[in-house]
Amino acid sequence: MSMAKPSKNTIRRIISALAGTRRKVVTLYDLSNLIGVYPDVLGDTLAYFYPLIRLDPDYNIRDLGEKFREYLATPLEPNKKKAVVPRKDTVASAELKGYSSTMDYIYKKLTSVSGLIDTSIVLTDHDLRLMKKLIERDRRRLKKNKGSK
Repeated sequence: MSMAKPSKNTIRRIISALAGTRRKVVTLYDLSNLIGVYPDVLGDTLAYFYPLIRLDPDYNIRDLGEKFREYLATPLEPNKKKAVVPRKDTVASAELKGYSSTMDYIYKKLTSVSGLIDTSIVLTDHDLRLMKKLIERDRRRLKKNKGSK
């Protein structure tokens, strides 16, 4: 029985249901049937706008329409910042086109001037993703050539 703020999505559903019906008077039970939410739960939500809704279930919900629109127009928590989601490191197709095959990547990236593989090189996550994409591309090419023979 707390006065928690209702979700904006629920209020949008209520406004949509009110717009979709021709009834001049829409009671709590009518609205409950329209949006498919139990009257008790809906009463708790609407108590934010009209605290006596549980005691007066015959109240016309249409009278709260302006309060609903005002509620949707204001941000819930204006000082709350959105969470920063780190971007996933992806392999660009232009980067893939720079290598003709997995062996070409290994030769260009992992060998020293003499042509020997340099074991001191540490691969990053990005290098491994690029190598995985190249391997998948080579496997598709092999499968395609095997199927055409």
